[in-house]
Amino acid sequence: MSTENFIVKIVKIFSLISYKNIFMIMLLNLILFSQSLIAQNGSVRWSEPSNLTILNSSSDDFAPHFDKFRYLLYFNSDREGKSYFYSARLNDASGFADMRIMKSEINKSGKNQSYISVPNSGEAYYSSYRQSDKQSYLNIYKTVYQKNSWTGAFVVDSLKHDSFCSHVTVSPDGSLMVFSSTRSGNIDDIDLWMSFRNESGFWSAPVALDELNSPGNEITPYLHTTDTLYFSSDGYEGPGGFDIYYTTRIGGRWERPRPVTDLNTEFNESDFTLLPDERAIFASDRPGGFGGLDLYISSKLERHVKNITNHISDISIKTQVSNIIAEKQSKVRKFPAFHFFAAQSFELAVNTSQNEIDSLIFAYPEIITGFLRDNPDEKMIIDSSEYNNVVSSFFESRGISQERILFQKSLSAKDLIKIKLLSGEPLPILELSRNTYSYKPPVLEISIDSRKQISEGQHRINFRTGQSKHNIPIESNTLPLRDIISLDEYENEVYNSDSVIINYQITNNNETLAYAERVLFVSRQQFREPELSSDKSGNFEEFIFILPNNIFFESDYFSPNYLNLILESMILSNKVIIEYFNPAMKSQAEKVKELLISSGQIKKNIITVQQIDYYENKVFSHNIAPMIIRVKVYKLL
Repeated sequence: MSTENFIVKIVKIFSLISYKNIFMIMLLNLILFSQSLIAQNGSVRWSEPSNLTILNSSSDDFAPHFDKFRYLLYFNSDREGKSYFYSARLNDASGFADMRIMKSEINKSGKNQSYISVPNSGEAYYSSYRQSDKQSYLNIYKTVYQKNSWTGAFVVDSLKHDSFCSHVTVSPDGSLMVFSSTRSGNIDDIDLWMSFRNESGFWSAPVALDELNSPGNEITPYLHTTDTLYFSSDGYEGPGGFDIYYTTRIGGRWERPRPVTDLNTEFNESDFTLLPDERAIFASDRPGGFGGLDLYISSKLERHVKNITNHISDISIKTQVSNIIAEKQSKVRKFPAFHFFAAQSFELAVNTSQNEIDSLIFAYPEIITGFLRDNPDEKMIIDSSEYNNVVSSFFESRGISQERILFQKSLSAKDLIKIKLLSGEPLPILELSRNTYSYKPPVLEISIDSRKQISEGQHRINFRTGQSKHNIPIESNTLPLRDIISLDEYENEVYNSDSVIINYQITNNNETLAYAERVLFVSRQQFREPELSSDKSGNFEEFIFILPNNIFFESDYFSPNYLNLILESMILSNKVIIEYFNPAMKSQAEKVKELLISSGQIKKNIITVQQIDYYENKVFSHNIAPMIIRVKVYKLL
């Protein structure tokens, strides 16, 4: 099948709404779940693919994605006339069972949803149609996992665009997104685009991956790690229409893509993904299938390593487990959005304060910069002051145009500049978390042996994660060898990796005598809970209001979202103390109490308002204390 016919076929599959000459492609989500070493090594070989008959139909079956958190393979099929999500469970025999259509509200819209990507247990991204003023466009949506189902879908605002935006993939650490789009303006040229997630959780304005985009079409990307990318293209003169390629990022730049030669044919191939047992699944319209696009499966062949000595037996590496469970425990503290800038913060490059709020106040211009980048349609209203030129220069130097900053007559104090959004939307709540990491098992017990002793050469053990490589000291060149690697020493490095690789090699004069490696996949779990403090009255969750110049209640700078957080925390509390440090803040503290009571959810007699003397703490300094009202919500045991 020619490339042109293939494109026409895919357009027909998804019933794209278009104007004359619009030529959009919907193709299969390309996924790889292998190690970065494999991605960089041309010696990886794949077996002759077999048709996955248990999943395929006479219609198009495509876009596999393995959800390692629920041990399900998701894929798309149009066997019901439109594209719907299906799932199949990977059982102990390494086969698939219990195939069914996904029961979820994101699968009932009839909008040809497809290309799901699951970076963590609680969220996923996929594509679906969004109606604009003129027509419908495939755009990127986010869904959350609640009550055993994907639900609550909404379009990702910072990526919303009146163009084809689909084939989304998110890196396992959740920091990077790549997708296919015609947003450059040429509807006949689909390119890869990239977006980063900032510390506030928002996705940045996307940029084109120009070093990878060809004169042809680049589609169905898949991020194995932040530095390993697979995609399909018809612009690199491969053997078929669309072929599978991979690239790695070195020194911040993506290397020239290389083909996955064993899987590409004169027909179309895409949708590459690896199962936990390292078998690959991809999609193709090659002859001999059930019809249209079918899913195929292939096994990785053993890697052949060049030996300079004859009859050297293979080295084996064994560990007590085949995978690692990584847990991140996050203690979360949330702060309201600041509705002001500290004027000095535009002139200070670094703030060295040990207090959390002090640091956030001086970092707030950078925080708002990130928010504006993630929300390109948003504009900001700022009080006019003697710092107008400084403020304008600051945002302009960070890519925020002057048209998005509107100055108004100032009512602020000299060193405080009020801000709000032109849309009237609330500014984002700030969040700080203290993370600790633990692993099951906490140590890896390593056993390395060979059927034949190899006394010559230099022996080395390396322990690699997705971020770096570590040399493990060894005392002798004699096998068998026993050693222990403590995972706690590597903290978040192991948690942020898809896998860890234990590598043993023997070299002589820069040539490999023998080589072996053991790959252990990492399953991540995250637990979030509020950070609690304590005093003689018990444990409490702390909430902070910062009220400079009384702007909190006497203007529209109030954050109802933050109030809701307090009310939720108070549901299981029988004691709340509202504290203030400056006598002038008493009336404001009373207004906070009135707000909480007016919700109708809280009993009046559990709330006490009192003035206290300032004492040293990690949250705010003595300089900030006069503007602070603190709400302490005590927790029931």
